[in-house]
Amino acid sequence: MYILPMKTAIFCLTRGYPHIQYYTKLLERNKQIAKNFNSDEVDMILFNEGNIPFEHQKYIQVHCDLPLKFVTVPFQFPRDIEIPYESYKTFTDGSCYPGYHLMCEFNTCFVWDHLKGYDIGFRVDEDCILISENWNERLQEFIQSNDVFRTPGYKKGKRDVHELTNETLCPFLVSVFGTDTMYNNTPCSNLYMTKLAFWDKPEVRDFLKKIETSQGCLKYRWGDHVLIGSALNLYAPDQFSIIKNIEYFHQSHNKIIKIGETEDVSWCD
Repeated sequence: MYILPMKTAIFCLTRGYPHIQYYTKLLERNKQIAKNFNSDEVDMILFNEGNIPFEHQKYIQVHCDLPLKFVTVPFQFPRDIEIPYESYKTFTDGSCYPGYHLMCEFNTCFVWDHLKGYDIGFRVDEDCILISENWNERLQEFIQSNDVFRTPGYKKGKRDVHELTNETLCPFLVSVFGTDTMYNNTPCSNLYMTKLAFWDKPEVRDFLKKIETSQGCLKYRWGDHVLIGSALNLYAPDQFSIIKNIEYFHQSHNKIIKIGETEDVSWCD
């Protein structure tokens, strides 16, 4: 097994549940990560909103061979924000919820500050289960490359599946940055590898601050995938690519993602 030369955090934003039986997905995620890495190579960070009781944390840790770091992050929807009807309707009919909007904002604007002190961020969401056992090698290849970001897939084009994003994000990008080309090549964000120095560049931090100030994630549910893609398209258009020769299961879509050596994966869930 390779010894990684840079300090790496494998992370996700997870949630607390009323009963320990509900952590099945997270436990399987952690178990498969531990098959690929050891504690000398990576830190395992579980960001959460502070609703995972200590007894639950102990239960989750017992079922993982790697030590876990539970990090509480601010996670409260502001009361004074004006929400458009399209978003408010999803809150009332149950098709979405404020926590999802907060998740998008955290994974776009704030996660990088919580990863200070690390060189590499490897996001593996709660619903992603690694299948192939070569992820250590793929991470090592990424570290040695000139890329700042790698993902299992991306979507080409400007339209997102979320219409309110299409209606509001492009005009914002044009008005603030003078271009909407940032909205091309949208990467998968449920799993990716990134070099954290990129997200600390002054121009990138300025981009993220403008996104935060706009409150677009909170108002319109701008997804972290389109915003991360926008930053990459603007500031590193030739430094992000596909993670090849890997396999994992994305539980939320009940889909096995299997990427070969030469497969063109212009998709994104």
